[in-house]
Amino acid sequence: MKTNRIAAPTTPLSHLWLKEIATKPLSPIASELRKRVSEEILLDKSKPDFPAKLVEAWRKYGFAVVSDSSIRRDLFKSAYDVNRRFFDLPLEYKKQLG
Repeated sequence: MKTNRIAAPTTPLSHLWLKEIATKPLSPIASELRKRVSEEILLDKSKPDFPAKLVEAWRKYGFAVVSDSSIRRDLFKSAYDVNRRFFDLPLEYKKQLG
């Protein structure tokens, strides 16, 4: 069985557009939405409903933010770096993977 190799691009893409969006003022509706969403994704692991809220945030938003985590910061940084490199790849390349 022959397997095809996919060459990964080496030129990183910029996230500057994200910084530009983050600095723009929000409309009142967007501000309220941000507040409501942040209440659903900022989770405290000491609360009894933490497991259910964590799963709910993953299902609804695809991520969650956990306060007071015992996971080492270097592991978060490493996972973020891998994630960022993947999402920096061109869409055509990522489509070939899936």
